[in-house]
Amino acid sequence: MDKLGVSFTTISIDNIPGEKPEMAIKNLIVSRSKEEDFPEMPFSHPHIVDGAAFIICTKGEGRISLNLKEYVLKERTVMCILPGFIIESHFANVDFSIEYLFFSLDFYSELRMFPSPELPYIIEQNPCMELDEAKFSILLDYYALIIKRYPEKQLAMHDKIIRNLLRALLYEAISLYDNLPTGKSTNHSRNDEISLQFSQLLSQNYLKEREVTFYANRLFITPKHLSKVVKKVLGRKPLDLINEMVMLHIQALLKSSNLTIAQIAEELHFSSPSFLGRFFKKYKGMTPMEYRNGE
Repeated sequence: MDKLGVSFTTISIDNIPGEKPEMAIKNLIVSRSKEEDFPEMPFSHPHIVDGAAFIICTKGEGRISLNLKEYVLKERTVMCILPGFIIESHFANVDFSIEYLFFSLDFYSELRMFPSPELPYIIEQNPCMELDEAKFSILLDYYALIIKRYPEKQLAMHDKIIRNLLRALLYEAISLYDNLPTGKSTNHSRNDEISLQFSQLLSQNYLKEREVTFYANRLFITPKHLSKVVKKVLGRKPLDLINEMVMLHIQALLKSSNLTIAQIAEELHFSSPSFLGRFFKKYKGMTPMEYRNGE
């Protein structure tokens, strides 16, 4: 229930295919190697992830966007999806097959997996990685053991066994990020640092702050310099990235909630529903209601 008292549906523990939480551990879903699960997931349009997920692609190929960036999932790739990510699927070929773990916000918080406060930002910039055969095999071994033990609720200390196996798997995954830049590395240019910091600020503030000046002030640089740097490093102007994040969020609300246009305008801090309507039509070429009622 959101602050407006309106039911809001996202990609959550309740609408992910797999072994439902009542079968083993509350707030954790483990896939069971069903190739048809992934295409049936309800994010052919943007959705907001209300939880966290770890995905292992075992064969085939699929394309997914996370927070505006498109990634290719193929054999021997893994993907980490954190709470609040905006996700949209674009394509999956006929032999596309994944394994996944999906856990609720409560379960995610209980795990306390991050050894440093920077790690979520590093994952946000690098959510998808292709692994060599040895590293990929290790992750699959952990996953196979979780799959084997997960349904066996009669085991003594079942919950602790599964939680610790899960922690071991996730720590293996987190270790893959050890050699990735943090945004403070001396190997990175100042422009790279500015772009990373802008991306972090954007993911935290785009619902309320849609002016480039806000982000420039937070980074202690001029809006003109921020625009120049972000355009050079990311290939897009800051204002375009801000507006696209806002558009994705509006699309997610229109397709996966019962909020009215007025409530969406309030939720996203637009001055009025009509202003939101003009904003949406400018970027999407149709009104919010036309988008909501379309396929």
